[in-house]
Amino acid sequence: MGRLTIGPAIMLLSFLTQEWRLLRDGRRKRRSSWAWHGLGVACVLFWIVVLCEMPLWLYFLSFAYLGAALSRLRSYAEHRYADHHEERTAIVENSYLFGLLFLHNNLHVLHHRRYYLSG
Repeated sequence: MGRLTIGPAIMLLSFLTQEWRLLRDGRRKRRSSWAWHGLGVACVLFWIVVLCEMPLWLYFLSFAYLGAALSRLRSYAEHRYADHHEERTAIVENSYLFGLLFLHNNLHVLHHRRYYLSG
């Protein structure tokens, strides 16, 4: 339950802390990326708050935070404990609920195969 409730907050805070350090160290490409991201966020928030008249807190909780929680759930389901790295990727098969979350594919396995074969 913690992965779904406080996991997104921890993930977001650690990501923003890491990005802040990179920005502070003068990474120009990061600044450009964040500027473009900020422009995109402003457009989405204008659409959500002004045109759709949805409160910002509702958008944050029901879309942004819930989406991050689902990504934490997906990450949990796609990994398992194993002694060898190449055995740590799990495949979710034949599940209506999780099949939708995983978009009925197992590209995560291919991602790990490529990583371990190249490294």
